Amino acid sequence: MDWINILGSSGFTNASDFTRRHADLGLQKIRENADFIKNAENVKFEELANYDGIPNAIADIDFVKEGKRYVGEFKAGDAVITSNFHTQCINYFQRVTDLRNFKLFRRPDVILTKQTVIYNWVSKGVVNDESFKNLVRQYANGLTILI
Repeated sequence: MDWINILGSSGFTNASDFTRRHADLGLQKIRENADFIKNAENVKFEELANYDGIPNAIADIDFVKEGKRYVGEFKAGDAVITSNFHTQCINYFQRVTDLRNFKLFRRPDVILTKQTVIYNWVSKGVVNDESFKNLVRQYANGLTILI
């Protein structure tokens, strides 16, 4: 595991306030979900690298558990919807096989509504991406409607 990349190139104690918040949020969420991820395989943390021609294509945390891939994005800034939020989401939707396996974590003091996320996805074309459509169809097919 390359902690330099998750903690920033200047290290944890000398890093910028944002880098420290990002690392702190990541460690907090890992700790809160320790029982779930403790037996995960192929755990990767965000790194400064290109994958499939996409820069920084690894989520903040990306792992496999019981044959299923999970991705999580830590948003430690004051704005969760960043300029690359929609491209990150499309990339992650292409990596998971279940919509529920993508998790977005934010600081508790930063408000984010589902409507804000959906508006971004609509305005940036995420909802037109075939991988997103397939995940939504699969999710909807698994729902049981009780009347």
